[in-house]
Amino acid sequence: MDKGRLVVGADLRLAGHPDVFALGDAAAVPDLERGNGAGCGPTAQHATRQARTAARNVVASLDGRDLGVYRHRDLGLVVDPGGGRVVARPFGVDRSACPPRSSPAGTGWSTPGPAASPTSGTASTPARGRGAGSAR
Repeated sequence: MDKGRLVVGADLRLAGHPDVFALGDAAAVPDLERGNGAGCGPTAQHATRQARTAARNVVASLDGRDLGVYRHRDLGLVVDPGGGRVVARPFGVDRSACPPRSSPAGTGWSTPGPAASPTSGTASTPARGRGAGSAR
């Protein structure tokens, strides 16, 4: 156990129990991108991706095939602590200083025009600067 989380390998198997897989906030999963013993945070962005890896690995283990490893690209974070503040680093862009204006669910995504889509980075009207949702 690591801070109450099951310690697993990058293949999401519990050490010493090859037939047990753990993922999400219940598992201490190594972060292969950061390395140096770093672990993945217990967040939904990891849990949903780990589920795909775990499902493939369960099938592979039943078929006697090699297992894959969980590797991710960090999408950042958005936290609304209340009081009109937001802590945000979506896609590596620090948006913490930008108060949320007409943004979807207070995510901190704001543009001079309609709200930008965090996945597409585009808005229906042109934004000034380097583009909707980008650092200026």
